[in-house]
Amino acid sequence: MRNLKRSSNAALLGLLGIVFLAGLYALAARAGWRADLTENKRFSLNPQTLKVLEDLKTPVKAVAFFLPQEPGRDKLKDLLDLYARTSRQFSYEFVDPDRDPFRAKEMKVTQNGEVILLSGNKQEKVGLAEEEKLTNALIRVTDASRPKVYMVQGHGELGLEKKEQASAAVLKEELEKQGATVDKLSLVQDRDVPKDAALVLVLGATKDFFPAELEALSRYLASGGRLFVGLDAQSSTNLDAWLKDKTNIKRLSGLILDPVSRVITGNYLSPVMQDYLFAPIVKDFNLLSVFPTATGLEAAGNPRLPKPQPIGTTSERSWLETDLKSLEGGKAKFDQGVDTPGPLWLAAVFEAKAKDEPKPGDKAPARPGRVVVFGDQDFLSDKYIGLAGNIDLTRNCMNWLMARENLITIAKTKSVQALLFPSALQNLVLVWLPLLLMPGLTLGMAVLVMAKRGRNK
Repeated sequence: MRNLKRSSNAALLGLLGIVFLAGLYALAARAGWRADLTENKRFSLNPQTLKVLEDLKTPVKAVAFFLPQEPGRDKLKDLLDLYARTSRQFSYEFVDPDRDPFRAKEMKVTQNGEVILLSGNKQEKVGLAEEEKLTNALIRVTDASRPKVYMVQGHGELGLEKKEQASAAVLKEELEKQGATVDKLSLVQDRDVPKDAALVLVLGATKDFFPAELEALSRYLASGGRLFVGLDAQSSTNLDAWLKDKTNIKRLSGLILDPVSRVITGNYLSPVMQDYLFAPIVKDFNLLSVFPTATGLEAAGNPRLPKPQPIGTTSERSWLETDLKSLEGGKAKFDQGVDTPGPLWLAAVFEAKAKDEPKPGDKAPARPGRVVVFGDQDFLSDKYIGLAGNIDLTRNCMNWLMARENLITIAKTKSVQALLFPSALQNLVLVWLPLLLMPGLTLGMAVLVMAKRGRNK
């Protein structure tokens, strides 16, 4: 009877425990309590996304066109649910394009899986709706401005059309995806940088500029302009001297060789940037950037101008090869006292102080001029921009130049290896604990109980 009573009490306590846990789970689900206990936080939003959602002032609705059983639908729903939980201004719905083809046609949806963000009378299309693309589309659909980007032409720079031999058409498409409009700029014809320019690109000039063109760039920078320069590593022009004079950034003479890059790219002449230094552009950036051929940069040492800062550098084993003829015969080696040892600047930033730029009597610009210079332009071409983190780094640089730091690059979530590799001692414990120790303890306790019962009889 006593055993039955004890068993009943234990069963009742167990049942009450289950009821308590079920009630707690229901309360957590109703209140929206969530906890991401994964090591890499793969079920949480990036802090930058959280900030964008917290600052959301206007309602935004995401319309996802997905077939009911389409792979990826549940994953997207989980992501959209995280956005909606974070901000009351964000909502979403799923639409079956087969059942509602008219709505799909109205929103110009061409394939299953597309997501349209709606805010007021604006809409943005997202192809593969991962967090980075969704957040950037969210920023664009709520941003009334559409910055104008101009690409300087006429000096052998990269072109804008895919049919051209050296093209930056993919870069143009990426800028347009982030809400910018891109157009060509001829400083010979226009004689000045248009007033609506949010950013000017000079990508791989191989011919000298006319003095009037450089004067136009000087006026633009003095008025708070933003300039992105990719130098042709094998062609020196008078733009080099202009950069030294106006931005305190000096181009070095030679090509970078890096033994580390051969392991990654198979080529000494394709240095890899993996050491990032300028936090406003590359904070938490963990992707490699590959440069097909590059020259080095350094601070020119002009005390009248602010000191430039490196964005990233090559490895310590790299050097700047000055004997280019030795490269042709494949006999290049580091010559102490002649070649410049690494690490070398592959890219640098210059930010002017407003008081330093205008001439006496001129009105100070509302914002300081900003310049980003890379010792290579090939990494921006259609052929190479998709390598490693090239497009992500470029996007970050241009968003910083245009003061659009809220447009983000989110590093892909890394899978955490769940493999266990125990040491010899841990192996010993794991093997002998269940085989001997636990059964031994159980047997010992049984012997003690039996001995105690024997004494009580």
